[in-house]
Amino acid sequence: MDGGLQAAIREAALKRRQAADEKVSERVPWDINVQGLAKRFHQEYSYVLMSAWGKTVNGAGPKEGPALAAQPELDAAADVIRLHQTADDIGTTVYTTAIQVSRLLERVASEEKGAASIIPLTSTARVLELGSGTGLVGLVASRLGVAEVTLTDLDGPVLDNCRRNAEANPGGCGVAVRPLPWGSADPSPEESGSERWDVVLAVEVVYQKDMVAPLVATLRRLLAGNPAAALLWAHDERGRPGVPLFRELTRPFIDFVEIPPEQFPKGYRCAHVKAFVGKWKQPALDGAGS
Repeated sequence: MDGGLQAAIREAALKRRQAADEKVSERVPWDINVQGLAKRFHQEYSYVLMSAWGKTVNGAGPKEGPALAAQPELDAAADVIRLHQTADDIGTTVYTTAIQVSRLLERVASEEKGAASIIPLTSTARVLELGSGTGLVGLVASRLGVAEVTLTDLDGPVLDNCRRNAEANPGGCGVAVRPLPWGSADPSPEESGSERWDVVLAVEVVYQKDMVAPLVATLRRLLAGNPAAALLWAHDERGRPGVPLFRELTRPFIDFVEIPPEQFPKGYRCAHVKAFVGKWKQPALDGAGS
């Protein structure tokens, strides 16, 4: 799929989401809802890592939000991720789902049970994020002790903003930012996704049905190169017409296991937000089951 078509699809999806936002009455708590109405939107979005919560007064105060008030107790470089966002594109806004998945990753990295057993955020892990948008999820992963993180998206304003955010938030492991158009017929080596990755992150990447087949083709390349890799896929089930098709097209080669809501930290659980870990399906052995 060429860049112009992907951009057109994203613009259409942005309009759909803006219209849906006005109609949806069920919302997550206001302090983690950064989509909502325009009056809640600010260019700077701040996210305080869970490891720093105890540094604030009694651990209280906002943990994330647009234009989060400066808290002198926090180390701006180590404790906070500050992102630039705009309302101009579907990929330049911080999503509630991205916040929830980021908190899930933090919890996974701090525990050795539950989701931690199937999302290998180890000291040698190489992490790739698809459709990074503002880069929040990947940047949080970079602070969790992994070896390296690569943020990817469609080349253009979205990737430029993602790169800006990565450069503004040094710390943790090295973070690379590069274009990765999905389903390229003849991708360059940089775009091929042929390297071996231990964790692939895909958060809120399925909107329009047109985007699904190219995404699935890219996932096939990524996971086939490393069958032990884990795919973390998460989405809000509201207004995502591409989700059923994604499930249908990935069923032949990916086994998905849903992450139970209780694996998310308290305060970051929503019934309409689903997260799954996917693994490449191993071929059945000859004579299996006979």
